Amino acid sequence: MPTHGPSLTPVTGFVDRIRPASPRRGPGPAPIRYVLGALSVEARRWSAYDAPMRGLEAVTGQLRAAVPAPIRRANRVRRFARNLRLLNDVLADTPMAGRYWVIGGLLIGWAREGQLLSFDARDADFGFWEDDLPLLEGCFEALERRGFSLSGTYIGTRGTIAEHSFSRQGVRFDFLTMRRIGDEIHYCGFGPEDGSWWEIESTVPNQETVPFDFLGRTWHKLADHELALDVAYGNWRVPDPDWDYLHAPNIVARRPWTPERPTVPGSGRDSGAESPIRAVDGR
Repeated sequence: MPTHGPSLTPVTGFVDRIRPASPRRGPGPAPIRYVLGALSVEARRWSAYDAPMRGLEAVTGQLRAAVPAPIRRANRVRRFARNLRLLNDVLADTPMAGRYWVIGGLLIGWAREGQLLSFDARDADFGFWEDDLPLLEGCFEALERRGFSLSGTYIGTRGTIAEHSFSRQGVRFDFLTMRRIGDEIHYCGFGPEDGSWWEIESTVPNQETVPFDFLGRTWHKLADHELALDVAYGNWRVPDPDWDYLHAPNIVARRPWTPERPTVPGSGRDSGAESPIRAVDGR
């Protein structure tokens, strides 16, 4: 019978441990109180005795919901930043170092506010050149060792890989394949609309990448990031919660697309991911 639960990351700032009080003995499942800081809930489940983790699963959702929204949001941003730094550290020791760059909401947060966007702390987008796809796939093992699981690979209508997506601690890290065509950079995303799935091809002006510092690490971005953001978002300097990547101003083509369950490249096995719906990045 458990006398304490596993250590967890603090979400209230009071304690870092969920612990059940000693349950009373007797027939039938007695209530176990789980305490997180000043918050507590009770569970009446045999699993709380027989399998402590299942008992925790029964109550952590209630505990999480009881935490004030600003605290949840602040913890989400801290978790996002921690995972971004780790991603940077892992790739810094691989051939992909300096060969991928920040795009999307992560770039807007740095350019507009000098920090992560609190409402967009679940997803980070990066671009990489199509020719570097073998280098990125060569990093899969190193990423997996540090907890970044390959959660999806997205095959476009051209029959080539348009995106690799990883996840760690509830955060997505999407690497989008970029192709140089003349004076433009082309890339694709996917999503549902009006009962159908679509491949969305978008462009930004072709340019080189340059380093910049953010979150205590060195990253890369397109040299004229303001131009790229102007083209992709319009007036990105003003927050717009209604922005939708399916209707971005830089879309040049929309093609019908049939979603399939992503597979782990080279393994022939299903990744277990749901249908590949790209998250909508409000800006």
